[in-house]
Amino acid sequence: MSRTTSASPAPAPVSRGAFLTAVGASAVAGVSLVGSRAHATPPPSSASTSTTGMINVCDHGAVGDGVTDDSAAFQQALDAIVAAEEGCLYVPPGNYLFDHRVTVTAGRLNVSIVGAGQGVSNLFSDNPDGVLSIETGRRGQVTVTDLSFFAMRAGGGTALEAIRPIGDRHNRTMTVRNVEMRGVALDNDYFDYGLRAISQVNPLVTNVIFAGPFAGGVNRDRTDDSLLYAATCGIFIDECYAPVVENCYVWSAFTGYHLVTERANPAPEGGWFYNCSAVGVRVGFEVRTPNSLEPGTAIERCHANGRDIGIHINRAQFTITNCLLYNSLPGDDFTPETAPEYTDILVESGWLGTISHNIFRQPFNLNRTGVRIADQQNDVTGDPSHLLISGNHFTSPGTAISVAPNATRVNVTGNMFHTEPDPYNGTPLVATILDDPAGAVAFSSDELRAVTALAEQSQQVPDAEWTTVQWHGTELDTAGFWNSSEPDSITIPAGQGVRYVKVIASVGWESSPSGVRELQILRNSEPVTAGSCVQDKGVANTPGSGDVDMQTVHTAIVPVSGGDIIQARVRQTSGDALTLDESGRTSLSVETVNG
Repeated sequence: MSRTTSASPAPAPVSRGAFLTAVGASAVAGVSLVGSRAHATPPPSSASTSTTGMINVCDHGAVGDGVTDDSAAFQQALDAIVAAEEGCLYVPPGNYLFDHRVTVTAGRLNVSIVGAGQGVSNLFSDNPDGVLSIETGRRGQVTVTDLSFFAMRAGGGTALEAIRPIGDRHNRTMTVRNVEMRGVALDNDYFDYGLRAISQVNPLVTNVIFAGPFAGGVNRDRTDDSLLYAATCGIFIDECYAPVVENCYVWSAFTGYHLVTERANPAPEGGWFYNCSAVGVRVGFEVRTPNSLEPGTAIERCHANGRDIGIHINRAQFTITNCLLYNSLPGDDFTPETAPEYTDILVESGWLGTISHNIFRQPFNLNRTGVRIADQQNDVTGDPSHLLISGNHFTSPGTAISVAPNATRVNVTGNMFHTEPDPYNGTPLVATILDDPAGAVAFSSDELRAVTALAEQSQQVPDAEWTTVQWHGTELDTAGFWNSSEPDSITIPAGQGVRYVKVIASVGWESSPSGVRELQILRNSEPVTAGSCVQDKGVANTPGSGDVDMQTVHTAIVPVSGGDIIQARVRQTSGDALTLDESGRTSLSVETVNG
């Protein structure tokens, strides 16, 4: 077989015999061929083994020379701990081969497996099942620290599995700390799963590194069958109560982190991801516990850079805060127009959730949505509702926020939407601020969004005919409300969350003592409530206006949707045509109110 432990991006093929001989020689010389060394507790002496309760795996026949199959020695050592119902297995520096997975099953077992550090105590797996599987009863506790797991083949099973039956305990049933899991050949070898934790209570996973294939150009291949996504999941947590995953990194897998319910009892509680990264994945973080009303999941200070979805939430009660969200460069060519659809945060079955103070960055995909609230219902809480999206920076192309028509009680407030071109490569950034076809969102923005259109040329108004006022320019237009190709209209911009406006129209009439003057504000050609003014026999001259009569009307709050047309029209009955003034007194202003 072609394997090497070299960390170079393009390892040269070697035979299995040559590889094992090299590993054995390095073990004899005291040199590790894999990774960087990490420091851990020094090994116990033979004299201290019996007094401390710590078992040295070498005392049960393990060699760690990179040549001998040590799986039987590990099995024997762990069986001794099972017989005692508790104990600590120490793995000294070395390279230990596993031609078979070691499996432990015990109703009552408290066990620690402790190495000398990552890249120092190395477990090599050359079988399709993996390295270690430990199954305990409800009272069991498992701790694994300071080890490296290496797959010597594609599809190398599960590096580490810890299983227990469902049941509450007021302790921590699993701790995995300072562990790395990856392939030997960086362009081909991988574990299917790094860590699988099943039905653990208060499990802690900290400083765990998982890597699938990525060298030799693999990391540039973003197709469905790419080896970059061949590993199923880096850290998989099923039916666990209040798990904590912190300071971990997953590179190259279909899914980085899974917090799911795939067993009979759909009620795990909580879950906290802190300072974790998922890069080179199709899905970064997947939380799928939809019917649970137990305390929710928190994802904080994490980084997702995927191909399909950054964070997928399918549950009630959650927070996603202070995260950095990217979208992988789609292939070798910079083609943001044709990149596949991507969603940074997808919320399904969402209820009582907060998405705040995140940064959406990387200008490589125009087909990208920052936050998507899908229309999937929760069996307990119904349609998506009670969701807060606040204080985020949207600095990526595409759509910032998309909300399904059946969503309710969605509040979007205090976010920054960067709509100008990217300062680094000129790619247009946010094209649509808010896609909310049903008006489900209470949207507010601290940015002024308004327009004041001016009549810069005089306009004749025939006697007794409604006439739409024409506009020739703007004094203010912050969101592209007015277009010179439609000079009589103000258009509510689509996709920017504009839900309500106030409108002010003013006209300056040629002075005349006869007839009435009428001014109306229209929305989609229909008069707006409280948007009309009628005055008889002219209007009192405004001081300083000369022979121009002034007429002004203010509306109340007007509900609008993207694409709505706002206009002003006038009518007079003086018996002759009258002129509207062009000196800035005739204007139409539209101001967004709380979104």
